[in-house]
Amino acid sequence: MSRIRQRRIGRFFVRQANFWLLGAFMLSACLIFDGCRRPRIQQSLSPELRGPVNDLTAVRSSNQIWLSWTMPSRRVRNLLVNGSIKVRVCRRETAAGDCVEAGKPLDFGPGATGSFSEELPAVLSLGTPRALYYSVELLDRKGKSTGLSDIVPTLAGAPPPVIRGLTAELTDRGVLLRWPADTSSDSPSDTAVRLHRNEVYQTPASEGMREGFSPPSSAAAGEDLLVEGGSRSGRALDANIHRGSTYEYRAQRVVRVAVRNQIIEMAGQISPPVQIDTADGPH
Repeated sequence: MSRIRQRRIGRFFVRQANFWLLGAFMLSACLIFDGCRRPRIQQSLSPELRGPVNDLTAVRSSNQIWLSWTMPSRRVRNLLVNGSIKVRVCRRETAAGDCVEAGKPLDFGPGATGSFSEELPAVLSLGTPRALYYSVELLDRKGKSTGLSDIVPTLAGAPPPVIRGLTAELTDRGVLLRWPADTSSDSPSDTAVRLHRNEVYQTPASEGMREGFSPPSSAAAGEDLLVEGGSRSGRALDANIHRGSTYEYRAQRVVRVAVRNQIIEMAGQISPPVQIDTADGPH
C-alpha cells in the first residue's frame, strides 16, 4: 500500500474519531444542562392546582360559616370509593397563607350538592372585620388532593350586635321602623341594617276552629330592605305596603367589606319580630 493511501486512510479514521468525540460531548452537555428537546411529562397534581369544584360559595352569619358547592358527576372513576368521594375543607387567613383543615373530611356522591358548616374558632370571631378564605379539595383513592377549588372570601372578626327595641309605626307615607342607633366608636360607620318583612295572614275564627285546619302564618315569600348606614341612622321607611295588611318585621345589622373587588357581608343575629296592622291608622 502506498504511503499516500495510508495517509488518506489515517485522515479518515481521525475525522471519524473526532466526529464521535464531538457527538459524545454534545450528548453529555445535553444531559447535564437539559438542553435537548424532549416530550414533557405531566407532573403529579399539586394541592395548589385547580380541582374539579368551581362553584364554591361561602356565607357567614353570626359566628357560623356555611359552604356550598356541586360535586363533579363526570370522570370521577379515580375518586370514587364505595360510591362516594371524600372532600377536605381548607381555611386560610390570607389568600396565599397556609391551609388549615376545617373539620374532618366529608363524603358526597357524584353530582350531589356538597355542604359544610362550622362555628368559627374564638380567635377568628373577635376583632375588626377582615378577610377569611375557604376552598375545598377532592381526594383520590390514595387520599391525595386532586387540586383546590376556587378560593372564596368571607369575613372573620366580631359580628355586629343584635338589634333590640325594634318598633313599627304606621304613617301616611308607610311604615316607619325605628331601632336604637349604634354610635359607639368601635362600630363601623358603614354597617348596614337589613329589614326582613313578611305579610301575615289573618285566620278567621270559624276556620281556625275546623278540625285539621292549618293556615299559613305568613306569606310564602318575604321581602328584604337593605338600609345603608342604618346602624347609625336608627330608622327607615317602608313605603311599599298594601293598606289593610298585617306585616311582621325583623332586623339585623350587616357589616359589608370590599374584598377582591366584591362586597362581602357578615350579618349579626336577627332581632325579635314586631307586627303592625296597616288597616288602622293614617291613610
